Amino acid sequence: MSRRARRKGKKRNTPTQKNKWFDFNKRPYILVLACLLIPLLWYIGVRVHEAEQTLISFSIVALIAGVIVEARHLSTNWKELFFDLQLSFLFSFLAFLPRKNDQYYDFEEKISSWPFYFILTFVLVSIVTHDKKITKRLNEGITLV
Repeated sequence: MSRRARRKGKKRNTPTQKNKWFDFNKRPYILVLACLLIPLLWYIGVRVHEAEQTLISFSIVALIAGVIVEARHLSTNWKELFFDLQLSFLFSFLAFLPRKNDQYYDFEEKISSWPFYFILTFVLVSIVTHDKKITKRLNEGITLV
């Protein structure tokens, strides 16, 4: 701290406090989650490779890439975007839960619907995390429209 700042009674800049939500050690949880998801992803890849029909088309991959590019315009840095991707990737596994009216569990049908669940959850997570940037501000022009 400089002499001038001490004379005027100014305090040194202190770093902002971290959010208490992120204070705990995340490494064990990430390791357990990775140990569960890696075999599941491997099994999904094997089933996609052995399927008689195309389960995931290239147009879906292009659609996912477009949604990610548009979400990058909303986020301020890559860390936020990567967090949104991780969160939506985890929530997209809800597509593999059995539905109420399923007569039998068709895993290939669940695999083919999984990218759409990912897109839906990614859009919802992006809307929740960037709600200030997405909503229009109420001003005179918007009110007149």
